This record gives sequence, structure tokens and C-alpha cells, in this order.
Amino acid sequence: MHNNLTKQLLNVATQTAQSLQKSLSLLNIAELCNELASDVLNQKYQPSTYTRFAVCDPKLREIYAPAYRDRLLQCWLVNQAEPIISPHFIEDFYSNRIGKGTLYAVKRVQQLMRRPNNTYYLHLDIQNYFNSIHRPTLLNNWLTLLKKHAPHNQSLIAYVSSKILLQNVAQSAYVVSGSKALLATIPKHKRLASSPTDTGIPIGSASSQLFANLYLNPLDHFIKHQLKIKGYVRYMDDLLILGNSAKQLLAWKQQINQFLTTQLKLQLHPKKQHWNGNTFSNKKIKG
Repeated sequence: MHNNLTKQLLNVATQTAQSLQKSLSLLNIAELCNELASDVLNQKYQPSTYTRFAVCDPKLREIYAPAYRDRLLQCWLVNQAEPIISPHFIEDFYSNRIGKGTLYAVKRVQQLMRRPNNTYYLHLDIQNYFNSIHRPTLLNNWLTLLKKHAPHNQSLIAYVSSKILLQNVAQSAYVVSGSKALLATIPKHKRLASSPTDTGIPIGSASSQLFANLYLNPLDHFIKHQLKIKGYVRYMDDLLILGNSAKQLLAWKQQINQFLTTQLKLQLHPKKQHWNGNTFSNKKIKG
């Protein structure tokens, strides 16, 4: 098993994007992967120091970037988890999926808007999404799904998942990089360190995108199969529901908000609820 995991980590190393950390690690990449595999298999793995900085892309965001060895393991986890998770996504979920994406989401919204019963639509947004994800709930939902599929390396995936997903990155050791002045402009409520100790996953980790997508999957199935909303599209934490009256949409919104609060410990953003607007996921939409 050790040799197999080492080979998988080496393969991940060939796929990761070029970076300064990667360049510095290339000379001893085989040794790094060998030691990382040993730590994981002996259940002695501990994440290294993160690097905290701010970017504008175009929105101001706080980033926690993992050390290269940790990024390798996060990418390995994504490679193991994605084939298990992806088939459980609904068809009308479009974030970071092969053959989908923002433009496909917008086209789908336009298609749904042309249907006669979809004369009203409501755009909703989750408040402070990444910083509000309850990590124990996320891990429990993921491990339940993992158990159903029971891959041969289930216990290994579960161990790595626990080490990565339960880590309180903002309360762990990190170094600051880039402009401290830019970091200081991030509102306090938007900082990961302001979240409760069991809440929030870092933007910047290789595994955060996939598991943030997964976290709202129970909501997708609730909307499609219990509320039976046919006109529904999600892109990450952007939700769009369509119906034949404002009254119907309001009733659905209240049920969605209740599900978010009770099942996922999330809240809809009170100021980002747009009725019959003209954008979705920052793209203009026209019926």
C-alpha cells in the first residue's frame, strides 16, 4: 500500500500547477512523497503552516494557501473523492464540473425562463458561505456517502478527510504574505478567524472547492425532490428558483431558509435576494 500511495502522490505532483513551492520541492519530490505516504499510512500526518494573503479577483478575498506537501495530499483526496461525489450532484448544478460552468448555467436559466410557468424568478445567495460551512456536518455527510460506495481504500480516505476537513486553519500556525494593508481591509466578519472554531473552510485549499460544492448537495435534493421545484439552478452558493407567482417563490424561499438553518447551519444573505433580476453568477441573463 505504501508504494501505491507514493506513486499516486508522485502522479499528483505532475498534475499540480507550477509554483515557487513546487519548483523548490522538485529536487526531492520522490522523498517528499515517500515521507508523506508514510505519515498518512501510520496516521501521523499533521498539516504544515499555511500562508495567509489577500487577492482581488475582482472581489477582495482572504486566502489560506497550504504548504506544497499538504496541497499534494489535498489534490490526492480530490482525485479519490470526485468520482464518488460527482454522480450525486443534480443535473442543474454547474459549479466546477466538466462540461458545465458559468455560461452553461446562464443558458440553462434562459431556457427555463422561456417556459410558460416560470414567469417569476428569485436569485438567492448564502451569507458568507465558505466561512459558514460547519465542518463536522460536512465531514459526516461526506463519510456517509463514502461508506455507501465503500472503495477498497475507504479507511485511508476517511482518515485524510478528517485531518483536512476538521482542521481549524485560522487558529493553526500560518505566515502572512503580500500586502498587509490589503489584508487589513477585509471586513472582520469576512475573515475566517471570526468564524466559530468548528466552522469555515479556507479559500485556497485544493479540496475546499469540491467539498463546498458537496455541502449544499442535500439542499439541491430537498429542492428538487421534496419541494419539487422544476425551475432550479445552482452555481456554488448562487441559487435561482423559478415559478408562476411571487407568492409561490416566497413560500419556497421560507422552506429553503428553514432547511439551510436546521440542516446545514447556514443562512440566506438578507441583502442578496433579487426578484426577476438580470444577472446570475455575475453573468447577464436575458429570457
